[in-house]
Amino acid sequence: MRRNKLKNYLVGVGIFLAFIVLIPKAQAATLFLSPGNGQVTIGQSFEVEVRINSSDQGFNAAQATIQFPSSILEVKAIDSSSAASVFNFWLTGPSFSNSNGQITFLGGTSNGVVGASLEVLKITFVAKTSGEAKIVASDAAITASDGSGTNILNTVANATFLVSPATIVPITSTTSVAKIEKPVPTKTLPVSTPTNPVPTEIVTPVAITRPAVVTSTAPSWPEITVPFYPDQTKWYNQISNFLVKWKLPNDILGISAVINKNSKFDPPSKSEGLYDAKAFEVLKDGLWYVHVKLKNNVDWGPTGHYKIAIDTMPPLAFSIEVADGLSTDNPKPTLNFKTNDGLSGIANYIVKVDNGEDLTTTTGTIVLPPQTPGKKKIVVRAVDNAGNIREANVDLEILPIASPTISTFNKNAFSNESDLAVSGTALSNSSVWLSLISANGSLVAKAKASVDNSGNWGTQFSGPFKKGVYFVEAITQDSRGALSLSVKTDLFNIKEKPLLTIGGVAITQFWFFMGLVTVLLLVFIAGWWAYHLWREQLGRKTMIAQRDIVNVFTGMENDLNKLIKVLASSENESARIMKIKFILKSMKNNLSKAQKYIGENIKEISE
Repeated sequence: MRRNKLKNYLVGVGIFLAFIVLIPKAQAATLFLSPGNGQVTIGQSFEVEVRINSSDQGFNAAQATIQFPSSILEVKAIDSSSAASVFNFWLTGPSFSNSNGQITFLGGTSNGVVGASLEVLKITFVAKTSGEAKIVASDAAITASDGSGTNILNTVANATFLVSPATIVPITSTTSVAKIEKPVPTKTLPVSTPTNPVPTEIVTPVAITRPAVVTSTAPSWPEITVPFYPDQTKWYNQISNFLVKWKLPNDILGISAVINKNSKFDPPSKSEGLYDAKAFEVLKDGLWYVHVKLKNNVDWGPTGHYKIAIDTMPPLAFSIEVADGLSTDNPKPTLNFKTNDGLSGIANYIVKVDNGEDLTTTTGTIVLPPQTPGKKKIVVRAVDNAGNIREANVDLEILPIASPTISTFNKNAFSNESDLAVSGTALSNSSVWLSLISANGSLVAKAKASVDNSGNWGTQFSGPFKKGVYFVEAITQDSRGALSLSVKTDLFNIKEKPLLTIGGVAITQFWFFMGLVTVLLLVFIAGWWAYHLWREQLGRKTMIAQRDIVNVFTGMENDLNKLIKVLASSENESARIMKIKFILKSMKNNLSKAQKYIGENIKEISE
């Protein structure tokens, strides 16, 4: 709980001091102890450094509790001076307790820093008794300089030391070391950075045993390579146990290899054995030189030299000065910033405005590209030749110039007309940039108008335009490139021009053709319906005619049947004649009806 409060307090202090750098996303950082391992004797003093690897993300504070076995080690001193730490203030400690075996610190810097091996503390231990001493960092946090106190720590690398009462022979060479790939320089930093941020554990050396070929000449210059520091012309901000290699011709009997700060040193003419590599422990900052010479049956050969340049400290803290002040209407303010780096020197400065693109300069002065009105966060990164970075930031406000006015524009614009006229007033001898924008925010057209000495301007958007809802936006720009805040018109409609007006009602081409199509459609529907009704009526009349004809002919058929029966009957002649007359009269009536019905039905059907 107490540590959580300290973390929250750290975040609050970071925000209060405006340790803000705008980084797209937080990267991972490592807190490690250097060296990560070693062997010492009882009574011997040795140093362990607390370092941070954060080569992508700026940070401005860190905390940790470092525990050590108090029965084996004790703290003699802690160096947190500016020469030994990137931090320039301490909220807690650094303090230690030999009885509890604990070191605590909570510190920060007023400028964000970036680097692969940035030193935070230097601890001097004294070995008390023999045993394995594990030095462990816990409850650690590294705070990004992103204004939100983001903890970017994701890895902690501890250290282990073996304390012995006897004299320890230093580990000096190896033939089995983890492969370290050659690093790839970043886009903006001309630095080759090894990939391993934590010191590499050295493996017990193995001597080479083989018979040497007899020769008549002394060895030539040795070909030296250092995989962890592959380029002698570059500065590095990584530290680690590292391996020096050389080619070993088959006539070589022995080697002598030394590292120091003397560029022309000649190592002792005393063989260390037969090896094709030698391992060295972590180096301090500065220029170092590896010296190697080989021996055969004739004599020692010339000494080969290999330069290693190490700089793990960022440039000195600096501030940003704005020539026009922190509040200005100059759209291209000049920024001045200058700092130094004691070892590798300043490579360049990287300037970032809000989330814009990186601007690079080597002079310490830069004129910003034209800025829009508003508050800006300016971040400057001073990058040394080893890739270490010191950050500075400042808040800048770009003031707007006077906005234009839009006094007239065609609110009754038609889509089938080519131009849309706009006019207004603005600062004399300036320019007005205009945008025609649809209601959904899409840019439709742009135009530029020059303002005369009286402050008047006018221009037009070239059409034609689609029907819809629009507004016009205008911004003034003076000869310096300074901009005003934008002004906007009310929403207005661009509609189709009518073909004619009837009774005050405008009829457009669209509605005219729509009306015509509607009338034609109604006529067609009416004709089809009339035909449908006619067909139904015709069907009914046909059915009636058919019924009448059937009835008439049925009656006639009945009369004929009756007549046949009468003729075949045996009745007397007078009775038969009477019945025949009656039947014939009935048939005559049925024929008259048939003539009438058929005539009338045919007439109705034909009509």
